Amino acid sequence: MQKINPTSIMNQHENYNNTNSNNELTQEDKKISKFNQLLDSPIIDYDQLKQLSWSGIPPQYRNKTWKVLLKYLPTNTQTQDLILQSKRNNYKDMVKQYFGEENEEKEEIEEEKDESEKKIYKQINDDAKRTCPDSPLFKEQRIYDILVRVLYIWNIRHPACGYVQGINDIATPFLIVFINEKCEINLENLDFVDPQKLENISQQEWLEIEADTYWCLTKILDGVLDNYTEKSPGIQKSFNKIKEMILRVDKELLEHLEEENIDFYTHYFKWIICLLLRQFNTRVSLRLFDTYLADDQGYSTFSEYLFIAIIMKYSNKLKQNNFEQIMTFLSDIPTLKWTEQDLEMCKAEASYYRYLFEQK
Repeated sequence: MQKINPTSIMNQHENYNNTNSNNELTQEDKKISKFNQLLDSPIIDYDQLKQLSWSGIPPQYRNKTWKVLLKYLPTNTQTQDLILQSKRNNYKDMVKQYFGEENEEKEEIEEEKDESEKKIYKQINDDAKRTCPDSPLFKEQRIYDILVRVLYIWNIRHPACGYVQGINDIATPFLIVFINEKCEINLENLDFVDPQKLENISQQEWLEIEADTYWCLTKILDGVLDNYTEKSPGIQKSFNKIKEMILRVDKELLEHLEEENIDFYTHYFKWIICLLLRQFNTRVSLRLFDTYLADDQGYSTFSEYLFIAIIMKYSNKLKQNNFEQIMTFLSDIPTLKWTEQDLEMCKAEASYYRYLFEQK
């Protein structure tokens, strides 16, 4: 097996050195113009939209672009409203089926669930409470209820796999982006810039946000369903691939983790079950989602190379640490403090790893 020299990968220092180009604003203006032109076309060029989105989507275009990239919205702009109306009505029917009419008592609906349904419903409620626990956004009862319904209905509609903790983290970017279109959200603390504007969101608009979140979550999870079936065969297969790659890049790191009795699979599982979203702050997570949805090979593949790039970033530190230090570090990895520019650098390294590992 060919060994890859890690020093050939761009930046092995723990910290990235951010440099802002003088023409950064000009480039962003050009990108905004291109997005505007693409999304206003009668037929959206899907391939061009993917290519443009990979390096990041301007926030004002994220809502519509994500829906098109996930093929929730068709590229034919003349049929988009019709498709949206149909899907939203479909979801509304599911809410009635599983949660009853608006005026029905919540307790009566819950009593109709069997024991297994009650158990998963409780887990979903508990996980919803843990979702961004310090943020005012998810303390808002309406938003909490939306998240619970979306996750529970997804669970019911996917009996072969079902809900597991981590899916709630994948739903949150959609909620944030879709709600932000109606009431601006401060991404630094996930609070509303003007909370009073929440009252201006109609019941119909809340339903549309909820339905769009459900369908987009369904679309993105369709590509990784084997991560959520019994024994998570998708994640096990992915982990074997990860170990092989680390063996080629930094055999000493893998040996050190094994010597220190680090359960590397458990850490990988926790990271990948939510597509690494817990490892980043909200602003960076949204930028990462842009790339996931635009990547030609799909988010599950790119997340593997991103994981490799992150681990190799901190390889030297990990190799110098003992069991307790490694466990502490992996539980509070510095990526939470990264900026969007840091992510772009790491994405470049992940892309280079992909090139090295996949070249024939």
